[in-house]
Amino acid sequence: MHAPCLASEPSVDEARLAQQTQDVEVQPDFEELPGRPRLTALRHPNLLEVFGHCNCNGIGIVTAWQDNGDIKGYLDANPDAARLPLLLGVANGLAYLHGLTLVHGNIHPWNVLISGSNTALLADYIVIEHLPDSNGSSMRPMHIAHKTMFVAPEVQTGDGRSAASDVFAFGMLVFYAYGDANTSRHGQTAVAACATLINGGRPKREEIERSDFTEKLWELTTKCWAQEARLRPPITEIQEVLHI
Repeated sequence: MHAPCLASEPSVDEARLAQQTQDVEVQPDFEELPGRPRLTALRHPNLLEVFGHCNCNGIGIVTAWQDNGDIKGYLDANPDAARLPLLLGVANGLAYLHGLTLVHGNIHPWNVLISGSNTALLADYIVIEHLPDSNGSSMRPMHIAHKTMFVAPEVQTGDGRSAASDVFAFGMLVFYAYGDANTSRHGQTAVAACATLINGGRPKREEIERSDFTEKLWELTTKCWAQEARLRPPITEIQEVLHI
């Protein structure tokens, strides 16, 4: 089988560019990559399907190209697009992963792709890791997310990623989708934005002017980005709220 290759070594943007330009031999599974789940076995309507891996400037994963790009570009190009179905799709994909005791670990607008049928697809599975075991220990992320505002405070201070940190990122994604929020938080440096989150700072309700951002969604968003991970709702509760 031959398909475009998404390499794991370059940035995600560079890797997706490589998808369009490289024709490589696809290997069917990931058994030779220790510590990673069998990505080709993950199947859900809201996950970007992984076909296998390849060697193209290092080990890479092979996926289908999505012409609508990521959710940021899609909403920039379609400002009147309905946000709720896209966010529900992200929540459904996360629920599937969490049900398998996996976390995504790197959720931000550039890792949510939009299919040709306008379906949200979670991407960048290189960072998927197992949830904490019974003694509370947790695997470290395979690489650091550079989108500071989508990284939970406990992760910023050195804890491992978890289902709760995925939920924090989801809450930020909701705010971003409805408020066109800037991840740099109005010109803050990454260091300043990190400090703001760690100290409990969050975006304000008045930053969102869209009429379809209801008080119920705002309440959900604030629960998702609670400072303490234990206070954040499970993804199944989020699904129920979004079915409105």
